[in-house]
Amino acid sequence: MKRCAPYVFLIAMFWLASCSGRISGQVFIDANNNGFYDFDESPASGVKLVITKDNKKFISGFTLPDGTFSVKGDTGVYCIAIDDPDISSSQTAVKNVLATSTPGTGTATPETTGTSSTGTTTPTTPVVPAAQPKKVLAPNCKEATIGRNIDFEIGIVKDYLADINDLPDRVQVTLGPGEERDVKIPFPCECDLRCTFPEVLDLSPQVGRLSPRSQPSIGLLEFNRATEPSPDVPGELSASTCTEQIRIKAKDDVSTQDVSAHIKCKAKCPNGENQLPTVPIKIAYGLNMELKQQMLDAVQLGGILNIDVVIKNRNGVKADGLRLTISVPTTVSVQSVEPASMCNFTHDLIRCDPIFDVGEREKVINVRYELPAIGSITQSTSYKITAILDGSRLERDVQDIISFTLTP
Repeated sequence: MKRCAPYVFLIAMFWLASCSGRISGQVFIDANNNGFYDFDESPASGVKLVITKDNKKFISGFTLPDGTFSVKGDTGVYCIAIDDPDISSSQTAVKNVLATSTPGTGTATPETTGTSSTGTTTPTTPVVPAAQPKKVLAPNCKEATIGRNIDFEIGIVKDYLADINDLPDRVQVTLGPGEERDVKIPFPCECDLRCTFPEVLDLSPQVGRLSPRSQPSIGLLEFNRATEPSPDVPGELSASTCTEQIRIKAKDDVSTQDVSAHIKCKAKCPNGENQLPTVPIKIAYGLNMELKQQMLDAVQLGGILNIDVVIKNRNGVKADGLRLTISVPTTVSVQSVEPASMCNFTHDLIRCDPIFDVGEREKVINVRYELPAIGSITQSTSYKITAILDGSRLERDVQDIISFTLTP
């Protein structure tokens, strides 16, 4: 369930006319937390209210789509409370309680004035039906008397932290050097977004809401508020979730080992700054190689064995100082190796020196072998070709063996 802050600004609205008047009011979402219903703020529909009269329950109900409520009432002390475990009234949060003297029709009646002994005009005390001892009432309570209207508004301040806590945990983003990825940052729409990025990343944010305070060169991005407050579901008083998409790119050759870091973001909301879930980042700078021999044709005596040797640079890092060695059975001869510029060979041994640039993830070496001639063997014979990739930056040699059998 989406929640609101456990405090409200109560400036309720009562219209009480003659002996039997109306108790009316409006609930709104106080997005900027200033205690006033501003032109760009939204009404709060579906809010359950409980109205008491003289310390006894009078009536309860829900606000209309425009946030208003209205019931009939007579003289007495009326108090309004929000019946929601995540919303409560706070006497310390009340601002601008407006009380006006009006007749039963609900139209404004100007106060009378008198003249002082000095001849200056001074306002007089508003007329009340009968002198009563002054009562000290809670800010969410007002006493209804004949011919008097009292205006209250109820402004609800959202609990953005509760919405943020409902956001899912962020999944780790893994990149190789020079690799790009789009990262989406969810946050409450009514908030500004501020993110700091690790120095191993270059940034390409969407510039639509990018704040002038942003400094991408040092990994700082700020985005202005995405939208005006707009609850997803009428009656649910919480921020809708917006998303900012940022393209990140891992810098080249920052390290020779894997780097773990985090994107850290804050939502700057009307109720203060709130930390968002961090986005874990892993930059795979370590050398991670894979070796695979793939047989392209069927084997037969007197034929040609066509094999692709595939070397995969899984992290896309710059890699040199590698040596590929392929050992060939004595009865099998190397016919050709491509690309020739990378390799040299004898009839039973191949040596290649592959070099990978940043972002280059695969090299393929094609080898063609001459198989034993027909009649050279008298029984089924098994063969194996062993390929080994080694290098100073590899934790261990990478090996692959391909086997086949020839039958006379």
